[in-house]
Amino acid sequence: MTSASPFITRIEDIFKLAEEPLAKLGYRSVFDFTRISREQFIRKHHASLGRHTGDIYDLAIGFAHQISHRFQRKYSTLHGAFSAQGPKYSHLFPDQKSSWKNKAPVGSPEANDGPVSYLAYIYHYALGEEDSGDNVNKLADRRPDIGQLVINDAALNEVIPQIQLVNEILNSAIQNVKQLSGQDAVNALLATTRYPNTLPYHYGHQQIQAAQGVIGTTLQDATLAQSLYFPQNFWAVRTSLNEMAASALVRLQVMASQFSPEQQQIIIEPAYFGHRHLTLSELSDKWLGPSLTESLPYEAYYSSGAFVLPLQSGIVDDYSGRPGQVIVSGETTLDSIIKLYVTNGSGTSLLTLRGRNDKDQNLFQINDAVAIQGEPYNSRPLLRFSKADNTSLNLSRGPWYNQFRLSFQGFTRPHPYRDLTISLFLSDDRQARYNSNQKQFYQKNFGSGNLDVFALALMSELTSRTGLTVPDVEKMLCATAGGKLTYTVIQSGNFEKLNPIFTNGHGTYPVSIGAALPFVYGAKYIHAGLPDAIYLKESANQTLSIANLTDDRLDRINRMVRLQKWLGLPFEDIDLLVTSAIEAENKENPAYLMNDNTLRMLGVFKHYQSTHGVTPKQFAAWLYIVTPFAITPDLPFFDQIFNSSGAFDTPLVIDNQSFVYTATTDDDNDRVQKICTALGLNHRQFLLFADKIAQQFGNPNERTLYCSIFVVSAFYRLASLARVLGIRPEDFCALIDQIDGGTDEVWQQLAGQPVIALPTKDAPLTNDFLSLLQALSAIANWQQQYQLPFFQGGILGDNAGNAQGTAGQLSFIQQVWQSLPATFVDDALLKQSGAPPSIDWLKELSAAKLVDSSGLVTDLADDQVYVEILGRNVWIIKAINDTVDAQALTNDDKSLAKLALNATIIQSRQTQHGMAISLLAQTLNVDQTFPALLMRWIGYTIYQWLSETWALRNSVTTPLNIPSLPLNVLRELARRALLCQYFSLSPALLQMLLAYPEYFALTKENVQTITLQMMYMLSRYQALLAQISSNGTEDDVLAYLQAVNATVLPDEDHATTTLATLLGWERNEVRAAWSVLGGIAKTVPQLDIVLRLQQAESQTGLTVNQQQQAFKLSRDSSYDIWQAVGQASIAGATHVNGGGH
Repeated sequence: MTSASPFITRIEDIFKLAEEPLAKLGYRSVFDFTRISREQFIRKHHASLGRHTGDIYDLAIGFAHQISHRFQRKYSTLHGAFSAQGPKYSHLFPDQKSSWKNKAPVGSPEANDGPVSYLAYIYHYALGEEDSGDNVNKLADRRPDIGQLVINDAALNEVIPQIQLVNEILNSAIQNVKQLSGQDAVNALLATTRYPNTLPYHYGHQQIQAAQGVIGTTLQDATLAQSLYFPQNFWAVRTSLNEMAASALVRLQVMASQFSPEQQQIIIEPAYFGHRHLTLSELSDKWLGPSLTESLPYEAYYSSGAFVLPLQSGIVDDYSGRPGQVIVSGETTLDSIIKLYVTNGSGTSLLTLRGRNDKDQNLFQINDAVAIQGEPYNSRPLLRFSKADNTSLNLSRGPWYNQFRLSFQGFTRPHPYRDLTISLFLSDDRQARYNSNQKQFYQKNFGSGNLDVFALALMSELTSRTGLTVPDVEKMLCATAGGKLTYTVIQSGNFEKLNPIFTNGHGTYPVSIGAALPFVYGAKYIHAGLPDAIYLKESANQTLSIANLTDDRLDRINRMVRLQKWLGLPFEDIDLLVTSAIEAENKENPAYLMNDNTLRMLGVFKHYQSTHGVTPKQFAAWLYIVTPFAITPDLPFFDQIFNSSGAFDTPLVIDNQSFVYTATTDDDNDRVQKICTALGLNHRQFLLFADKIAQQFGNPNERTLYCSIFVVSAFYRLASLARVLGIRPEDFCALIDQIDGGTDEVWQQLAGQPVIALPTKDAPLTNDFLSLLQALSAIANWQQQYQLPFFQGGILGDNAGNAQGTAGQLSFIQQVWQSLPATFVDDALLKQSGAPPSIDWLKELSAAKLVDSSGLVTDLADDQVYVEILGRNVWIIKAINDTVDAQALTNDDKSLAKLALNATIIQSRQTQHGMAISLLAQTLNVDQTFPALLMRWIGYTIYQWLSETWALRNSVTTPLNIPSLPLNVLRELARRALLCQYFSLSPALLQMLLAYPEYFALTKENVQTITLQMMYMLSRYQALLAQISSNGTEDDVLAYLQAVNATVLPDEDHATTTLATLLGWERNEVRAAWSVLGGIAKTVPQLDIVLRLQQAESQTGLTVNQQQQAFKLSRDSSYDIWQAVGQASIAGATHVNGGGH
C-alpha cells in the first residue's frame, strides 16, 4: 500500500477514486498540489482522473490552506517572543457561563462568521418568511436539496459550478412533478417541451454541438462520404441523382442547420391557422380580406388580378360554377359560389360561402380580373356566410372547421402571385374560436391553452410569454410605440420602380411611405407578406397593445422569436434570409410558409458564414435581390453596395430603363461605370457577366439590359460570389462554363433568378440553387488546395474550335517538319535491310498500308503474329509476314526477308516515335515516358499526330494558318500534361487508367474526356498515395486494384488485411467500411470513400459504425439514437483533442 497523507486518502474517498491514483501519480501530500497550477494539473491528469479533475485540485488546495493556517497559529503560540507561554484571555477573564473552550475558533467553518452559520441563518429566515403569507412557493419545494445537505469536507470545500447545481435542482423538481424516474426521462421530456422559450433542450443535440466546436467541423461535412455519392457528385452537378443520393443530401442539408429535432419541428410544422382565422360571426357580417395587390412590391408592371379557388384534396372538389380560373367579365351583380368541406372531427359537411372581388369598393365576381381606369387598385376578397345556402350544415353538431386557400393571380400568369389561406371555425357558441389542435398551439408554445390572440395582443402578456422586452418587440415588428404608421422601415430613394399601387394614391397607405412597410421588409415573414401592417398603440392608461395581430401572425412570431434566439442574428436579418428563400422557391410557396427549404437554406448559409465570412444580407441577395429597404438608421443594402463610394456625382438609380451595356458614352456608359466601380470589375469582366445576364433578362443580340433590381442583383451575385470563393471573375466564368457544359442550367441559376427546390430522384443538382452553392464552395476549396488554373484555356477551359495559333506553336510544328524526313522509310533504307533486293519492298509495304506515302510507319505495326522462322518462334508484324508470304521466294529467302524487314520497320518506327516523344516531352515539360501515354489519353497515336502534322507543311506559313484541329490536339496534350504535374500522376497510373478505365469508375468511351469529376478523382488518388506512403507504394495500390478486379475474386479477409496494412488502419474498421460500400472497394472512387471514412475518424474520433449512425441522424431519429450519437461525439472529440489514448 502506498504511503499517503490522510487528506489524500480523504480526497480519494470523496471522489470515489479507486486504487489510490493520486498517490501513484506522485501526490502523497496535499502540499504536492501547490507545486503545479490548476490548468497544468487538469491538462496533465484529465485523461486519468476524468471530469472531476479540477474539483480534486480545488479540494486539495483547500485542505492545504487549512493545514497551513492551523500550523501558523500553533507555531506563533509555541515560538513567540517569550519562552514561556504568554497570558490568554480565557485565563485572565474566565467565563464559566459561556465556557470559551467550547467555542469555535475564528475562521473555522462552524464559527459565527463561517459558511455553516450563514447557511443556517438564511435557511431559518426563509422558513420564517413562509409563515407570513398564503400561496407561498416554499423553500422545501424550490430547493429540496438544502434540507438533505450533509455538512462535511466535500460540502465545504468542493467547488460546484452554478449551472450544475441549477440543473440538479431542476432535474429533481421535474422528476417529482412529472413523476419521472431518472435523468434520461427528464432529458427526453425537455427535448420536446417548448415552453418557456429557453426550451426545447435536447441533451444529445447539445453534446453534438459541443463536440463540433472542439473538432472544428460539422458531423454533416465529416460524414458526407457515407452517402457514397458526395462530395464527388459536387464535381458533376448536371448528373441526375438517384433516390438514395437525393434523400441523403436533403437530410444532411437540413441537419446542417444545427437544430434539434423539436427545433426543426417548430420551424417546419404546418401552420395552425390560415392567414386569417374566421368565425361564424365574422363571416355573417361580410368579412373583407387584405389587399393582395400590395403584397407584390416588385411587380413594377402590375396587371389586374383576382382570386381563384383551386382544387384542394379533401377540402375543395370540382363543381359547376367553381371560380377555378381568372375571368374578365366586369359583372357586378353576381356572387361567386365557394364550396368546401368542413369537419367536426368525426364527420364532414359541405359549406357554401359567397365571394366577391372588392376593387376600390367596386364589387365583381371573386375571380374577375377586370381592369378599371386608374389601375392598379386594391384587390380584396369579400366572403359571406348565408344560412339559406347552408341548410344542411347542422351547427349543433359543431364546431365545424377546416382551412382552405384562395389564389391571387393575374389573367396572363400561369402561377399565382400569392395565396391567401383562411381557417374557419363555425360554432353556435360565439365565445369559442379554436379547435383542439389550435388550443394545443397556445398550450405548447405560450404556456396556456386558455390564451387567445386577444390576450396576447397586450404587450405585457406577449413579453411575459416570449421573454422579449418592448424594444425587442419593436425590432421584431419594425414598429415603434407611436401608433399607426410609426414604422422603422425605410426605402432607398434610388429605387423608383415599385408596384404603382404604392405611388398612385390608390393604396392603403400614404404615398409618402411608399413600400417602406413591415409586410414588405423587416417583418415580412410575420405578415406573410400581406397587409394590413401590425402597429403598436398606447391606451389612455399608457398600456401598450398590438393592433392587426392575428392567430397566424402569432404562430409566425413564435417561430421567429425562437429562430432569433437560436441563431443570434437580428430579427431583420432572419426575416430577410427566410423570405428570400421563400421567394426563391419559384412561386411554389405562395402561402409564405417555412419548410425544409428554410432549414436547408440555414444549413448552407451557416457553411458560407463560417467558411467564407458571408453575412446574412449578402446571402439573401444571392437568393433573391439586393434589398432596397433597411431599418432606420441603417442604409439600404442596395445603396451600401452601389451608392456608397462617392465616386460619382449622381447615384445609380433603379428605373427599369433599357441600356446598351457595351456603350462607352452617354448615360448608358454611366450606368456601366457605376456598376463596375461598385463591384470592383474592370470593363472586360463586366462584359463577361453582362453577356450571361442578358441571356436571362435582356437581349444579348442587341447587347441591352434593363436597369432593374433583378439585373443589378444578378451582377452583385456573380461578382460577390466569385470574390467570396477567391476566384477572379474571368476564372469564375471559365469554371461555370465548364460546370454548365453548354446547357445554360447553371447560368440560369447564377445570372438569372435563382430557384430553390428539394433535390429529388432523376433531377440534377443544378435544379437547386442551395446545392449548387454547396458544390461551388467544395470546388473552390479544392481548387485552392491544389492551385489549379481555372482560366480559359487552362486545365478547365474548353475552347475547342476557337483556338488561334501562336508563334511558339508554329516553331514547334516546324521542328517536327525539320526532324521527320531523316526518319522516313524509303527505298534505299529497305534495300539496305538485307531483304532480297529483287523485290520493290517499299511498293509492297505501302500497298499493305504498313508504310504511308510519306514514309511514316503506320499503326498496323502494332498488329503482330507469332510465327516460326529458321526453327525459332518469334513475333513479327503481321503485314510483313503476309506481304513476304505472297512473294515468289524460297522458304529461306522468305525467312530472311521477314527478319530483315521486321527489324528495319521496327527500328524506323522507334526512331520516328522517339523524335516525336523527345520534342513533345521538351515542349510539354514532362518525362519522355509520358507523351505516348498522353497521346493514347486523347485518343490519338504518335503516327496519327505525325501524319497530320507533316501534312501541314505545304499550307501553314504563319501562326494564323494553323488549323484548329492540330491546335486542339496540342492543347489537349498540354491539359493532360498539366494534370500529371498537378496531381503527380505516374506512367504506371496512366497505363492502368487507359487499359482498365473501369478501375476508376470510367468507361473506354469517357476516359478520354477531362471533366471536373475525373480531376477530383485523380486528386483523391494522390491523397490515397500520400496516406499509404509510410506503409506501401503506388505499385501496392495498383496491385490491389488488379487483385480485387480479377476474374477470381480474392479472399475478403486477405483484401481486408491488405488494405488495412496499406492505410495503417484497423482491420475491423476496414471491414466496417466494406459494409458502407456494400462490398470490397474495387475502384479508386470506392477507395476514396474508404480513405474519407478513415480521415473522418481521425477528425472526429468516431468509428465507421458511429459515423454511419451520425450520417443517418435526422429529426425522425429516436431520442436514444440522438443521445448515443451525442455521447460518441463527445468521447470522440475528447480523444481527438488529446483527452484519450
